[in-house]
Amino acid sequence: RESTWDRPPALGGPRVYQVGQEVEVWSNGSRVWGRGRVEKVDGDKVLAEFTLPGGGVAKKELPASHRDLKPAKSWAENLSKEERIAYQNWFDALAPGASKDRRSVSAVASFLATSGLKRACLKQIWHVANSGSQAEPGLEEFGRCCRLVGHCQ
Repeated sequence: RESTWDRPPALGGPRVYQVGQEVEVWSNGSRVWGRGRVEKVDGDKVLAEFTLPGGGVAKKELPASHRDLKPAKSWAENLSKEERIAYQNWFDALAPGASKDRRSVSAVASFLATSGLKRACLKQIWHVANSGSQAEPGLEEFGRCCRLVGHCQ
């Protein structure tokens, strides 16, 4: 049996989602939160596509108030000031990609290889950190990679 709950005004009232918004969706099969984006909003129903462990993609339609759907936190919210500065400096030192806010995959891969981690481990880090499959990662994907490398060392 599933219970329902209405978000009180003191917590900002009901959640309102928009197409393209980053969200986290609970995968019952994998028993993890997956990061993704809202694809469609129809009244109270939200259709989201999200990434599963290992790089698979799933879609789920849920009521906006469902416990298995929540707005994604900004990756930087969980970082210390020192981490944000270090990741920004390292990112700025890499050769730019097609735009000033992106870096080439090869530049990021070369940087991550200096960690000493095995290629298989770095490949998994890449899949988790770059869940949107960005062809040229930005600071957010790069920062996620660096944080995961730190946890694996």
